[in-house]
Amino acid sequence: MNKSCQLTGNSFKILPMSSFFLDWFALDRDAGISNLIWRWLTAHIVHFSAVHFLLNLAGMLVIAAINRAFLFSRQGALSFIFLCLWVSAGIWLFNPEIVTYAGLSGVLHGLFILAVVMTDRYSRTFQVLLLALWAGKVLLEQSGFIDLSSRAELLSVAVAIDAHLYGLAGGWGVLVLRGLLKPERSYPEISYSGKTVD
Repeated sequence: MNKSCQLTGNSFKILPMSSFFLDWFALDRDAGISNLIWRWLTAHIVHFSAVHFLLNLAGMLVIAAINRAFLFSRQGALSFIFLCLWVSAGIWLFNPEIVTYAGLSGVLHGLFILAVVMTDRYSRTFQVLLLALWAGKVLLEQSGFIDLSSRAELLSVAVAIDAHLYGLAGGWGVLVLRGLLKPERSYPEISYSGKTVD
């Protein structure tokens, strides 16, 4: 795929050449408001290159290894949709310099948070450690201490680190909403067989 990246000051625009999927499914400010809403979902499914896709696929496999049950559940699907919309809204509202966006990494940052918290596979201490390391990684990206130029060269596109921040915040937002909508019960749940589940 032939691509060029146009840099102007602090802004960049990805100009995909002969790419049907990016032209029709990426989040693109030039596409107009009429095409905006569905692109808020589809932008996270298309990628700028095979390497970009494979890196995001590897991230999805890590999340599946942590908590496959959550990832492939109804709750996981709803969280995925929410995070797609959340990350797209963040980019649209707070990053006018990003003209075209595609990729799953922002959503993956939120799914990682949810997968770690919603599993009983690891001790609470290990979960807190994973979450702290993940938040630290995003903060280091935001501060500029992590040099992402080599990753940008590998992907042939600038890394939208703010998408990672929006995904992280969205993952925590889902957890807060989940806690508000489904507070802890003080009584045991009843299974479909009528037996008490401890």
